[in-house]
Amino acid sequence: RGRQGRLCVKAIRAAIKVQAAFRGHVQRQSFLRSKRAAVLLEAVFRGYSERKAYGLARGRLIGLQAVWRGFSGRKAYLQTKAAAVSMQSHFRGRQGRLCVKAIRAAIKVQAAFRGHVQRQSFLRSKRAAVLLEAVFRGYSERKAYGLARGRLIGLQAVWRGFSGRKAYLQTKAAAVSMQSHFRGRQGRL
Repeated sequence: RGRQGRLCVKAIRAAIKVQAAFRGHVQRQSFLRSKRAAVLLEAVFRGYSERKAYGLARGRLIGLQAVWRGFSGRKAYLQTKAAAVSMQSHFRGRQGRLCVKAIRAAIKVQAAFRGHVQRQSFLRSKRAAVLLEAVFRGYSERKAYGLARGRLIGLQAVWRGFSGRKAYLQTKAAAVSMQSHFRGRQGRL
């Protein structure tokens, strides 16, 4: 029994060492797989983040280029327009100086009279239009305010009902859970 017992103990110890080595191997393999998966996931996420940042930067740069091109185009257009206006002004001034003094005086009188008549007509029309617009805006705003207020009150009532029901159901679920745990504990005792 002594020698056989020692052999049995040695065999058991050897089996334990083999099992421990195998378990260690399995755990290392599992850890390495998890580590590789985590590294791969991090790489994918970093790539996604970098692509997203690049897309945002590219979009901003394109927008900036468009703004600059628009600004440059407008500036060139305004310079060309100013030059054309200046040329036209000089030409028309020369033509105006060539006209007879009497014709200029007649034109000025006619223009002043027509301008006065038109301004009076325009001011009457403008006052009437402003008054009409003010009345209509007041009516529209009061009507829109009443509608919006009614809708808002209805929406608030719906939200309060929803919130109340949700809070009640959460409280009820918590109470049921606590009762269940308590009854389970009482049953185990």
